[in-house]
Amino acid sequence: MAESPPSPSPSRPFQLLADDLTWFIKCPELRVFHVTTSPADRALVLALVARSEGHAHNRSPYFVLEEPITNEDIGFRSRAHRVAAIHVERRTLLAKEGIALDLVAEVDDAAAPVVAFASQLDGCLRAQANAKELHGLTVVLAPTIVQKGTTFVDELVRLVRTPQLALVRWILIDVVPAQLCALLQSALGEALLTATALVPEAERRADMEARLAGMAAAPAGASPQVQLGFAGPRNVVAPPRFASLGRNPQSPEVKALLAKELGPLAALVGEGGALLRRQIAGAALAARDGRHAEAAALQAAACSSCLEAGLVELGCILEMTLGTYVLAGGERTRAVVAFQSAAARAHTHGLVGPEAQAYTALGALYCVLGDLDAAVKSYRRAAELAQDTIPTLAIEAYRCAGQVALDAGALEAATTLWTRALAVANSAPPAEVASSSAPTVARALAKVLQGLGSFAAAQSLIDQAERLENPTAEHAENAEHGSGGA
Repeated sequence: MAESPPSPSPSRPFQLLADDLTWFIKCPELRVFHVTTSPADRALVLALVARSEGHAHNRSPYFVLEEPITNEDIGFRSRAHRVAAIHVERRTLLAKEGIALDLVAEVDDAAAPVVAFASQLDGCLRAQANAKELHGLTVVLAPTIVQKGTTFVDELVRLVRTPQLALVRWILIDVVPAQLCALLQSALGEALLTATALVPEAERRADMEARLAGMAAAPAGASPQVQLGFAGPRNVVAPPRFASLGRNPQSPEVKALLAKELGPLAALVGEGGALLRRQIAGAALAARDGRHAEAAALQAAACSSCLEAGLVELGCILEMTLGTYVLAGGERTRAVVAFQSAAARAHTHGLVGPEAQAYTALGALYCVLGDLDAAVKSYRRAAELAQDTIPTLAIEAYRCAGQVALDAGALEAATTLWTRALAVANSAPPAEVASSSAPTVARALAKVLQGLGSFAAAQSLIDQAERLENPTAEHAENAEHGSGGA
């Protein structure tokens, strides 16, 4: 009997990307590697590229830079400061390994942005000249926004052709629709390597449906991974692992271990979760196929199953998903009820995270319904709940509340809400804030203040936005000043 051809794998584009990264590392004549991906896969592609710094054939330190390319600023001054901060941090780390890097001069803010950036790279090359373990530099450009692409490419080509930067190589991550590849191809020719890391939507859908179907059909004794829809032998039940270790699979100890590893999903593992798995998987499949009524019915049944079993946190999560299903089916009022119910249930049981998430969803839904006052109140409630435990969610909720207030003409309320967002950002861990929407809030508030004529305050907020995006730069500056004072 002939075997059927293997089904396409969504991981295949990333396996090919890994091969292309190896080729780029091994071929120094390739100066630029352009990677096209989707917004959904951008984070994974960036992680794969950054991880290639540890490739066995690579001796080139990486600088990963995500500064946006906007109509107002293509970002080279910010990149210069980011390079300086990374070099300071790398110098400290390599010193522990016995590798010495020289200091690099401070960024020349009086110079043109691209000149200051080039000067920093040149300084980093000179700083590692005596480190035999290192050779050249690799700059990873992964702009979060691409607007003024032609100007950016012109400057990038100038950098590639600068003799002092001959040992610098470049990896550019571009999100579809790719704006920069054709421009680079015409300018660089054979010095450019291109790759596409895109999962076709049909393959993504097939993979999700296969996983959901596997989740629904997994035998109760299968491994937790198989029961949650991941790969594994479908008709093989492993020996009772915990029983063989002298532990009852239903004991509080084992349940606590699964809860620690899987979170709320631990409720889906085991014989007791079989019905719940089928309900959740069936609802998801129905929703993907546009059968909204069936999806809602199955998801509502899953919510009931959770509540009957006392699985409150998972029940809140499933109820929020129910809200999205009924909203997709056009039942807006029922969607509001679902999110309100999830918020109330989470509040009753002291589940701050799910309650904040439910209010965030309510804020977005009220925006769709045109009830801007209710949207502001919901977003603000989410922010107040999250500000002590989930600062990134609080910042985003305050940002949304302020934007909706501004859209409604409530300028003073918008200013207050955005100020609260920045207060949360100032008290949260810098690494978390850097990936939050706090810099966006600072710039939005600066724009408002500029309109009111408060130019000094606006500039202060713009400076704050840059510090929030690059916390290591401020840390490095403070360290330098501190060491100088000693």
